[in-house]
Amino acid sequence: MHTENLSVGYAAGTPLVLFEGLNLQLSAGELVCFMGPNGIGKSTLMRTLAGLHQPIDGKVVGVDVKSVALVLTERVATTNMTVHELVGFGRYPYLNWSAKLSTVDEQKVDEALAMVHLTYLSAKKINELSDGQMQMVMIARALAQETPYLLLDEPTAHLDLNNRVEIMKLLRTLARTAGKSILVATHELDLALQMADVIWLATRNKEVITGMPEDLVLSGAFDEVFQLKGFDLKTGKVFHEPFRNRTVKLEGTGPVYLWTKNALERNGFTISDTAALKIAVSEQRWKLNEKEFTTISGLLTRLLQFEK
Repeated sequence: MHTENLSVGYAAGTPLVLFEGLNLQLSAGELVCFMGPNGIGKSTLMRTLAGLHQPIDGKVVGVDVKSVALVLTERVATTNMTVHELVGFGRYPYLNWSAKLSTVDEQKVDEALAMVHLTYLSAKKINELSDGQMQMVMIARALAQETPYLLLDEPTAHLDLNNRVEIMKLLRTLARTAGKSILVATHELDLALQMADVIWLATRNKEVITGMPEDLVLSGAFDEVFQLKGFDLKTGKVFHEPFRNRTVKLEGTGPVYLWTKNALERNGFTISDTAALKIAVSEQRWKLNEKEFTTISGLLTRLLQFEK
């Protein structure tokens, strides 16, 4: 799928152009995350790519309605059906006038549920599902359609961290193992940077910047679009203002060192290799001067005593 000078928006009444002159590409086996400020037009572009919204100008090439599965954020209104029945709706494009699932259709539904690890919920009513389970079911319905393109609009919205990570990992796995082109509109910046093969970054100039996550971070594109406040995207850390008149030298490696550094900076200390006060980190031990501590909390309590 690719676009040629695509302009997206609303032509009725007073024309509203959200994006213009877009030349984008979705390739097989790639997970693409589509990001940008709220209200900039991501959902409208997704619907245009899926053939549900007419472009103002230009065109989408290499795709039709039958080759795209679209997962939106709206909840299913009818709840008196099972998970298996809902996923079965993904097979409707293949059915005849009787709308009865064949043996092959039933098999495809079972395969889709297995892909998202929800076989055990097949007979459960959808009104008994958690939000995370429901999102997985909607993805399974899209998978049952057997389309080469899978477009998802905010699939992790309102979910807890565990479910957000699980869904993004699932989509990345599906892109690689099933060879699908997957486009995800999301605000999950941290997950997108770690999971996406390509980022589409919507700007306020009606353009979409594309590239590898790492390249867009280093080029400053994210900072320009999101105007991040107090967050250093290059290090992935929130900037903490040092508010104590105390500088410490921190020695060590690994996760314990990183979390110790985080705690010290959050509590207003400055980390410097030239500081006279030294903290040595080793596994789950912290040594300040000649005194050892078994928790970061204990270490901080001792440091704060120096302030008195």
